[in-house]
Amino acid sequence: MTAAAIGATIVSNIAKGQVIEDAVERARQAGPSVVKRESDHLPLESALSAARSAPRQSSVLTSLAPDARAMSALAGAVYVALSFPDREQLRDALLFAAATGSGRHVAPASGALLGVAHGAEGLPVDWVSRLELAWVADVLARDLITEFVDSPSGNGYDPAPDPGWWRRYPGW
Repeated sequence: MTAAAIGATIVSNIAKGQVIEDAVERARQAGPSVVKRESDHLPLESALSAARSAPRQSSVLTSLAPDARAMSALAGAVYVALSFPDREQLRDALLFAAATGSGRHVAPASGALLGVAHGAEGLPVDWVSRLELAWVADVLARDLITEFVDSPSGNGYDPAPDPGWWRRYPGW
């Protein structure tokens, strides 16, 4: 299991309703060989421990994420997400993550964890509104969820309840 797989497992666990700390712990248990192999550098265990004992410390974040490696960004993101757990702190969390030396790697990973934990509505509107193609990404994400939940395109047994769905998304 790579850092990306561990990160995806954490995101999946959060999406299933687990709090961030539990999601990280379960992901660590799912990929012990990689976590052990990475332990000389930036293990998730250190991020969990640091968030409990010394949250919101720039020096701690810098030591957890000293470079651009994926495991560094993930460890930093875990630290940031646990240091700023409340939805109202999302802006502060992203600014904190971006202010460190590896901020351009830690901030997006932190945003991913906090975004799935708090939903898109938790993201600062003034930031999201400036993103190129934000509306398109939002529509695609909502339609993807609609497809999984409501099956507007139908299935092998039932016709499409939304006849316009196939025009919108031709059978790929």
